Amino acid sequence: MLDPCNATASLRETMGSATGCKWMAGWQQYLRGPMDAEHPYAVPGRAQRLTGLPHTLILTGGDDPMRDEALAYAERLRGSGIAVHSGMLPSSTGWPDSLSEQPAEECPCATEVREHFRAFFQAATPPS
Repeated sequence: MLDPCNATASLRETMGSATGCKWMAGWQQYLRGPMDAEHPYAVPGRAQRLTGLPHTLILTGGDDPMRDEALAYAERLRGSGIAVHSGMLPSSTGWPDSLSEQPAEECPCATEVREHFRAFFQAATPPS
């Protein structure tokens, strides 16, 4: 959740014609009021100054309702000169519902996620 506007195509695809969504409710619970949405620490997707941020890992899934905002944020970071390791996981991740309960079995994308983490930390670790 990077931007409370909830206006991306990936979110519209997920929600269809529904008028409310759990992510909107999440933003309402997270932000005390509308002015909090202007603070870059609270809403990183709206931050104006991105230079100086650390090397960043952004992973999203083909079935992630917030996929578009994650990819847009990765591109904004790259445009500000930030080293970004990003990846699109397959469509069968169960994201983000897989975060809310203990899965019965390992996610089919677990191996790919571990590889992204390994590559990210290898790139961010200075040689000894």
